[in-house]
Amino acid sequence: MVYFKSILVPLFIVAAFFGLYGQGKYTLEDAILDGKNNSPSANIYKVSSMEKELRNRNADSKYLPQVNMGGQATYQSETTGLDISFPGVAIPRLSKDQYKLQADISQSVWDGGLVRAQKAVNETAAAMETAQAEAELEAVTEQVIQTYFGILEADANAGILSLKGKDLQVAKKRLEVGVANGAVLRADLRRLEAEELTLRQREAELQSVRRKLIQSLGILTGRDLETNVQLPVPSDITPEGEDFGSKPAIRLFALQEAQLDNARKSEIALSRPKVQLFGQAGYGKPGLNFLKNQFDFYWLGGLRMQWNLGHLYTTKRDAQLTAIQKEKSGIRKQNYDRQLRLRLAALRSDIDRLSEVVATDGEIISLRAEIRKSAAVQYENGSKAIAEYIDVINDENEAMIVREVHRLQYLRSVYLYNLTAGSH
Repeated sequence: MVYFKSILVPLFIVAAFFGLYGQGKYTLEDAILDGKNNSPSANIYKVSSMEKELRNRNADSKYLPQVNMGGQATYQSETTGLDISFPGVAIPRLSKDQYKLQADISQSVWDGGLVRAQKAVNETAAAMETAQAEAELEAVTEQVIQTYFGILEADANAGILSLKGKDLQVAKKRLEVGVANGAVLRADLRRLEAEELTLRQREAELQSVRRKLIQSLGILTGRDLETNVQLPVPSDITPEGEDFGSKPAIRLFALQEAQLDNARKSEIALSRPKVQLFGQAGYGKPGLNFLKNQFDFYWLGGLRMQWNLGHLYTTKRDAQLTAIQKEKSGIRKQNYDRQLRLRLAALRSDIDRLSEVVATDGEIISLRAEIRKSAAVQYENGSKAIAEYIDVINDENEAMIVREVHRLQYLRSVYLYNLTAGSH
């Protein structure tokens, strides 16, 4: 009988804690994967790649022949003519209404490296969007970890409250017997009942918190999770080394500086001369022979150079602006790195503290086990009442659950540490 009672209570707590009557297991790894896949940021990869491809194609199209069509009809106050005459020779004067329809075809020979610079801008822009999306997914991962472990801690705390409730029920029965025999004041029973109501309030609050966390996890992962979903405790992991270079935010800073260099190269390419082959063909009145006052076809072709010298006015200042922007980016990176190290230091402190706490919990459990064994012998000898023996068993079970709470807190800190350090 004693053995049955000592085993029944722990099994009941374990069943309630780990949700053995719930739906299938839903691991932390599953939740993190679902959280990433369900995040809108996950679609950035595909969209950004398509955008880069389209922009690069647009840039490459500048290597293709460029065609411009134009036309005009004008009436002018004066036209070109010779106000002289020769016997038997008539020199016509152009009419004041003139017409022109023309096609201009050009082929780039040298664009100053503008297309190459623009494609570099497109590539870096796509990489920046990808890094930004990965940073957002990292934030989603942290939310999932916090929520998942929050549910596990709520379950563990529910187990502690359940044990306390059983202790109150045992004590209440003893007080009821004492009140009935006149050995105990009814006020003592009322105080115990008030404590019991307070415990129920805490249980209701804890259940409400758990429901909210389940809903939050469902929203993050896109899963329709039941309130009794079974969430296994993640496997033990240890803090890993720092790998800041793999963190999306760090890569984003580097890409921002690279993009500033690309923009500067684009500006330099704009300031270089451009060389084109060109041809023009048209139909108008007059044609190329302006002394021929009638509609006619015409064409011409050649080599054309264009050089916009206006960029030379701002070249030096543009270089200075780029240097200032890179310096600002470096300052922001230093600030981010500082905040990152502060958080890692705080998480490392939590890990060290909780590691010691869990070790101490183990010692407490060992002592509670010895007390329980002694109490079992006393109960079998008749020197300890069953209620007192149950209290001892519950004390041991509570110590075990408290250790589990501390272990969950330890694991959460380690998972967050590895995520923050970039080693996940």
